[in-house]
Amino acid sequence: MVNEAWTEMFPINTLTHLDYYHSDHRALIVNMQERTDNSLKIMRKRPRFRFENMWAKESECQSIIKDSWSSSSTSSINAITIVFLVGLLNRDNKWCSKVEDMTKIITEFYGHTPDSQLILSIPITLYEHDDDWLWHFTSHGHYSVKSGYNLAIGGENLQPSSSNEVMAAWWSSYWAIKIPKKILHFGWKGFHEILPSFSGLFRRQSSSHSNCPICGFGNDTNAHAIFWCSFSQVIWKEMSFPFLASPKEDLTFKGVLLYASEILEKEDFEKVLISAWTIWFERNKKSHGRTIRTPHQIKIWISSYYNEICRERNKTKKGVSTGCTSEQSNTETEVNSYKLYVDAAISTPQNVIGFGAVIFSSDKQMKAALSKPLQGKSVQIY
Repeated sequence: MVNEAWTEMFPINTLTHLDYYHSDHRALIVNMQERTDNSLKIMRKRPRFRFENMWAKESECQSIIKDSWSSSSTSSINAITIVFLVGLLNRDNKWCSKVEDMTKIITEFYGHTPDSQLILSIPITLYEHDDDWLWHFTSHGHYSVKSGYNLAIGGENLQPSSSNEVMAAWWSSYWAIKIPKKILHFGWKGFHEILPSFSGLFRRQSSSHSNCPICGFGNDTNAHAIFWCSFSQVIWKEMSFPFLASPKEDLTFKGVLLYASEILEKEDFEKVLISAWTIWFERNKKSHGRTIRTPHQIKIWISSYYNEICRERNKTKKGVSTGCTSEQSNTETEVNSYKLYVDAAISTPQNVIGFGAVIFSSDKQMKAALSKPLQGKSVQIY
């Protein structure tokens, strides 16, 4: 109904397609307006620009944008957006992943200007990992048929899940972890930065400084104490968690837990919590001048303690997966423990000592027994 010639002849008039009403035809509304001063402003108003991905596939796309940008005397937000988007696409039409590539592209288009310096100063993620798809209409971030149906029916009325709902779901799964509650409460305190590290003590005016008592770092936060201190780093390297193997002081305790829960399996996330709790315990021993274990001994103790937790979970709920690997379960069933019970009695008139011993296994089965009289006099020891 409307072509380019018509819009040029009547620039301030509009044509609108209405919705379907009791028919398969759509009504049209033509809005005719008189030319006024305000209408002239509307004529000069540029439509909103939208960049199409298909443009990047054209061989002349980058050259056209470069020429347009170079010939422009004034800056334009739209032009900047186009150049930046197209520049971050490599020859295979994929996003550049290396920081060096982005730095080169930004410098090429912007030069050594304050704008380029500001762009390059934006911090990037501390961890190198692929992006994930998130469906923001559910609290857990994964698509479900129910949420898709509700979106199709409700349309724009369906609001994305709020951050409070997302965190509520995260905490619900956190408190459901089957490890001792004292460790979960420890993680909760670290998440909220209320463990008594020196940064918090200084903030609450309970300490005259905020320095780490072990390495001397000036801001002894919960994250520094558990993850980034030189004392903690040696232990984390023993535990073989690559993302914790180098200090990242900008990352909080909360950030570490959220990231670990995202990239680690349930079993490994449980080990991170137990390891963090153990490091805090050993750190306090060191701060008070007590003898501490070596990093290798700490690693062995953490593994043994986690296996003990798995055994208790297996006893509580047999036949249900508890997070322990099959290798651990086989090892645990092969290893058995025994208890030795001994007793003795003395008959002074007959100069006889009666000695007895019984050995029980961990499943309360008697494995061996011994009862034997011994001739001789008893001697009292002072």
